[in-house]
Amino acid sequence: MEIEEGDSTIHYVIDRNSFGKLTETTTPVWRHQCGDHPEEFHHGLNIHHDNYLRCFYYDKEKNCIFYETYDSKWETRIHNQDFFDKYCLSVNNVPTIDSIYLKLEFREILRSMIRFLVYLHKSHYSLMRFAEENIVFKDNKLKFVAVRFRVSSEKTRREDFDCIYEIVTHMFKGNLSTSKELDDWIHLLKFLDFTRDDCGLILLYHLAVIPPTESLDFFVSCSERLTRVDLNDFSEFMNAITGMPLLNNWHKIFTPGTVSHRCFDFGKEFYKTTTNYNPITRKKFTAQEVKLSLLRCCRNLAVHVQEHSDLRLSDLHIERKIMNLFGRYLLTLQIKLYERKCLLAFVNTNQM
Repeated sequence: MEIEEGDSTIHYVIDRNSFGKLTETTTPVWRHQCGDHPEEFHHGLNIHHDNYLRCFYYDKEKNCIFYETYDSKWETRIHNQDFFDKYCLSVNNVPTIDSIYLKLEFREILRSMIRFLVYLHKSHYSLMRFAEENIVFKDNKLKFVAVRFRVSSEKTRREDFDCIYEIVTHMFKGNLSTSKELDDWIHLLKFLDFTRDDCGLILLYHLAVIPPTESLDFFVSCSERLTRVDLNDFSEFMNAITGMPLLNNWHKIFTPGTVSHRCFDFGKEFYKTTTNYNPITRKKFTAQEVKLSLLRCCRNLAVHVQEHSDLRLSDLHIERKIMNLFGRYLLTLQIKLYERKCLLAFVNTNQM
């Protein structure tokens, strides 16, 4: 194949030593030399994924592969960035504490890396070792590029997530402890069940990296969808709840004067706790009933807290309020649902 690169026009001639296809004669391309094992790149010609830089053509004679062009490299996008933001919680409109969270654009960057791995593992592929130089950005989307492919196994899946771990820890350079949610996400990278093809699902739908709209959807789903899922998912959800810790006096976590407390107080007679009794049986509520009632409270906060605020609350504000109250509990619930293989029944699966 002969290629002349000038302005935005590329002229090419297909010969028997090459394969693939340039979709248009005006397609801008970027050339990568394949090295000693070019066959490890070939699977990329079959991949059409939002987080993979489109691979068009392999030239056998020159041992190079052609990708679409990109806008920026990893280090350009990540260098000297402020990754975290604060949401100031208040009591009677007086600021109290800051809730630290990962900015939304960086949530999507972490999630995009995982999204591509989940896609590959589902297709029974993994990557050879990769690093920051294999990640670029095009049209504001993260893209993997110049990566080599191999058949997926427990060992290769572990190595895939080890590479993500190295990239992410270098990205934050010791700042991880500022966000407990992100600490939890980082920890999971090293302790997934790598025997599972879908081991990355917990990272893809983790509350540290999903956008606020999906967080609120999860809070609502754990209460509302329970009556609509199939019998197996219902049974596994209840098993997950059984394995959850019992938060004694969870209803006392609210600080008087906060919007969250006003929302809770509005329907407090309907909540089940370890200190009140079933009005019919006159017995204490079971641990299962108390745990489900806590999740119902999270659902009500997600849906109704705006009604008790004088200010317009964004989805991010509501997410922060709920995570500040019950974040550790909800993160544990996600892990339990993942372990019981029913997490997908309670999340927005459009990200698959």
